Amino acid sequence: MSLLHIFLVVLVLALLIAFHEFGHFICAKSLGVPVKIFSIGFPMGRGPLLSFRWGETDVQLNPLPLGGFCAFMDDQNVEDTESLDNYTPGDKRFLKNRAIWERAIIISGGVVANMIVAYLILFGLVLGTGVPDPSQPGGVVVGGVIENTPAAAAGFEPGDKILRINGETVPNVEQMQQRIQNNKSQLVQIEVQRLEKQLTLEATPTAEGTIGVQIQDLLNKRPVNGLGEAFVRGWQDLVAMFVMLSEALWRLVTGVLPLNQVGGIVEVVNIGAKVSQTGFVQLMYFAALISVELAILNILPIPALDGGHLMLLVIEGLRGKPLSRRMEENLHYTGFMLLIGLGVFLIFKDVWGLTLGKG
Repeated sequence: MSLLHIFLVVLVLALLIAFHEFGHFICAKSLGVPVKIFSIGFPMGRGPLLSFRWGETDVQLNPLPLGGFCAFMDDQNVEDTESLDNYTPGDKRFLKNRAIWERAIIISGGVVANMIVAYLILFGLVLGTGVPDPSQPGGVVVGGVIENTPAAAAGFEPGDKILRINGETVPNVEQMQQRIQNNKSQLVQIEVQRLEKQLTLEATPTAEGTIGVQIQDLLNKRPVNGLGEAFVRGWQDLVAMFVMLSEALWRLVTGVLPLNQVGGIVEVVNIGAKVSQTGFVQLMYFAALISVELAILNILPIPALDGGHLMLLVIEGLRGKPLSRRMEENLHYTGFMLLIGLGVFLIFKDVWGLTLGKG
């Protein structure tokens, strides 16, 4: 993979993070809550890579690309608050002094922004590429390869289009499954299209008649019938993507999906760079996928994430008063350090896997 493809994926991730933080920013500004800092990335070392003022906001590009944040006046040291112009107790410029519903809107802004961006991407893809036509099957494509299976040993990769098995054309998933079943424990030659190359891979199906690939029908497309169908189809694609990613997260939490299938920022860039080689449309679909995934992860009730802040608002509503500032800070600091630790661990895991040729 080239540096250009890596740069494109990093740019996509940075833009998705920027949109997420802009969601918080625009909600805060619309409710009259000042934003001190709008940051893409987290600070590390001497200072931001790039910084400029936008009204009362310090816009920053920081070197640690694990997320971003909006800082409000509440984040100032308590002893510094009295130095603010026209400071009075209950000052509405402070986020903490706003109604619970106002804070909920601001906190939810990033998740909503990511879902909107994903929808706009999917809507644009529907308009530009059309919709699948079930009456015109276009072959079979590999969606995933299971580790330690005949397919993994043969060198299959996600995105491979299955052309022929033992010289016979494969029109759909059902036909491929049948031909693999008919060749249990026998070596088969499978011709695939990978980017601009055609390859012949050899695999021996198991006694159960599988080789270890996740496959789906690749349908030909027809032009979309107007904006109405594009709006509906984009929404359907967004819901399907949300459900798919939510189910994957649930399988991970319940132990059905092994932890070694989890990747960090390095693996995301690695996969994205491979996807970008297949074309702009595939890169945009990948961007929509990551945008939805960012929304799902951020809404989880984990301290330091948006969902953690919303959870504290629920607790405040039930108690009739918030937790102490020190307790909230300790919770968010603990959550932040755990997330940073997990991020660093996944980076080392991804780099190790890539070094060994498993990434």
